[in-house]
Amino acid sequence: MIAKIYLSESHRLIVVIVSICIILFLIVAILESYYVGLQTKRETLTQLEYSAQEVNQAINYVDHWNVQKYRQTAITAPHYYVFDSDGQIIDIEGFIPNLIPFQVYPMVLESGKTQFFRTRTGDIWRLLSKSVKGGSVVLGIFNSEDTMKDDKKLISCALKFDNLTVDESVRLPAREISEDVEFAIIDSLSALLRQWGGVPFELDKNIFKSLLHDSIFQKDIGDIEYLALAKPVVNQSDGKIAGLILVSIDITLRQQALRAEKTFIFIFAGILFFGVIIIFISLLIVQERQKRKRRVPVDKALNSNEDVTLEFKETLEYVDKESLQAIGVPADKLNDVLSQKQRDVLHSSLKTICAFLNTNGGTLFIGVTDKKPRVVKGIERDLKLCGKQNEDGLELKLRDYLRTRFHSSPLGKTDIRFETFEGKEVCVIDVQPASKKEPVDLEGKFYVRDGGRTLELSGQLLADWLKERLRG
Repeated sequence: MIAKIYLSESHRLIVVIVSICIILFLIVAILESYYVGLQTKRETLTQLEYSAQEVNQAINYVDHWNVQKYRQTAITAPHYYVFDSDGQIIDIEGFIPNLIPFQVYPMVLESGKTQFFRTRTGDIWRLLSKSVKGGSVVLGIFNSEDTMKDDKKLISCALKFDNLTVDESVRLPAREISEDVEFAIIDSLSALLRQWGGVPFELDKNIFKSLLHDSIFQKDIGDIEYLALAKPVVNQSDGKIAGLILVSIDITLRQQALRAEKTFIFIFAGILFFGVIIIFISLLIVQERQKRKRRVPVDKALNSNEDVTLEFKETLEYVDKESLQAIGVPADKLNDVLSQKQRDVLHSSLKTICAFLNTNGGTLFIGVTDKKPRVVKGIERDLKLCGKQNEDGLELKLRDYLRTRFHSSPLGKTDIRFETFEGKEVCVIDVQPASKKEPVDLEGKFYVRDGGRTLELSGQLLADWLKERLRG
């Protein structure tokens, strides 16, 4: 049996309206999510721009680095790195491991011995290198003025790293070392693991160039997400690049909020989608129940009279050849007359379906005589005229007629079923009334039910009927 799904006009309207509302909601929600994400990123970049500008104003580079004055300026930015044009570290505040691939060129320092180191910017550092398992620690004091006192500080701070591995050194709180001593921790492969202050290591030049090229980037470090912005330090006298500022901000909570919003949208969309499916299935169930209520079984219909919603046809298109011979049809014209009679019989059934559609609906029984006492003849003779000589073949043929000969197509308004009565198969066509706004014609002609007969409308009667129908 052929299974097709059709919804009534009102039910289709419900599904369409709900579907359109869901689609509009999703479009608005996605656009809103995109807009919020865009605005959030813009606000974050504005914060980064402000931080970079704050650091740049503190540097105030005019022909040379004035690191002493820069260090005396209060800067509120939480995370920033400052390098000169050759990649030497000027200052680091809030060092973030792995934010950039921090390979450095270590200074040549004798482990365990304090010594002076002059940077390219002309600043003097008092430094002390101490070996730890897996790397080394470099401690320093910027522009040392009291060598003996500063050496004691450096040595005292270095003792705090005794018997520690490089990983343990990284985890040592900065406040436990000293507020006056800056330090850096590097591993055996010269990767900078931690930096407090501006111990003057030199950054790999390729990394420095890449930062100038990719000025904005996002990096996930463990469970924390950062957005970073690189801005060049420009010489105010000639406009040349004198260094680089790298500022970053923790965007974890913002990203989590955006992802939570997107997740909510998709979950809600999924719920709505399944809601539409449930509505669709519910409407199908309601419609099927309504169909079943309207269905008239063969045994009950046999004792009923033909009326506005009920009619019987002995065959769909079969005509008995012997009956034509009995009435004297010549043998040479028998086939032509037979074909014409079959077309007339078929057209009679199709007219009834069209009339049901244009009136109040109804049920057409094929395989039952139309005169009382009614006799169930069955549809076996019609089945032999189908390509597939079975019920599916007959239903296919009927649906093809409905699709090609009617306008508008009544496929969604017709239900074809088969019942067995006293060993005979009967084809039952249940017809729902068509929409008043869409009257149905059969090959250009309109039919309606008038009591137990089918009436063709034409002329002024048709005009008045169409006018009244379309108005309603």
